[in-house]
Amino acid sequence: MSSLLTAVSLLGFLALPSRAQKPHHDVDPALFPGITPSTELVWHDCYTVFKCARLTVHAIVTDPRKPKKVKGNCGQPTVDLAIVKLPHFPVSGGAPHQGAVHVSLGGWSSSSTKFLVRFGQDYAPLFAGYDLVAIGTFSPEPPYN
Repeated sequence: MSSLLTAVSLLGFLALPSRAQKPHHDVDPALFPGITPSTELVWHDCYTVFKCARLTVHAIVTDPRKPKKVKGNCGQPTVDLAIVKLPHFPVSGGAPHQGAVHVSLGGWSSSSTKFLVRFGQDYAPLFAGYDLVAIGTFSPEPPYN
């Protein structure tokens, strides 16, 4: 009898509809190529509520395959980073603004910018605060270095 109940429970679970969060904004592949990269952050309005910029930074490339996004065959190689920020909008009765939260999913792809553009508005209310003490070489054991 218990195996029958388990089977019915599993079938009932599998029959539940799956609901993925619908993104707020579709990613426009032509947006960032239209923003001139610079060594200073120059913010542009984008995707209704976001600010976008392209920042040129020096690249240290130890991989001999050199990713296609690295420029500068002679001299110091550079990379143009696509940066998206969701400005802080105060909420009545909410916590005061404490600074920016950096989102980086890693790698050479644009996955972090796509993630933020598509779902950033949903994740922003979930961040009540953060603690910079836990970043870096902090040890929870004495002498707390």
